[in-house]
Amino acid sequence: MNEPKPELLKILLVDDTPMNLALATKILARKGHDVFAVESGQKALAAFQQETFDVVLMDMQMPGMDGLETTRQIRELESAKNPAAAVPIIAMTANDMESDKQRCFDAGMDGFITKPLAIKEVIPNIEKIIAEKRSKTC
Repeated sequence: MNEPKPELLKILLVDDTPMNLALATKILARKGHDVFAVESGQKALAAFQQETFDVVLMDMQMPGMDGLETTRQIRELESAKNPAAAVPIIAMTANDMESDKQRCFDAGMDGFITKPLAIKEVIPNIEKIIAEKRSKTC
């Protein structure tokens, strides 16, 4: 029996480390997802205002505007338009303590993926978080 094809996503990938951007882009593109990669919070905000994304993968520790502040600003932009249609934002960080996770959720994030990114975990985690977010809004 044929399994259903996974949904292809338009992903905003935000990370200040070129190697992390390249690795995550390769993992996601290999699964057929459309990845728009940027290396700063400021560029993420600009991209978010110009394009529509299915999900945002957000590095937490970036110079200038970090992932928490970028997420807060994205949520402010969304609340001015349509808060019910908020895009899932998933943190990417090497910090895996409960307090770090709570800071992400407090900033408005929907999920948490630890670095280094494991190929077998990234896609299932993204799909799970998106499904949970969609089930709450339906």
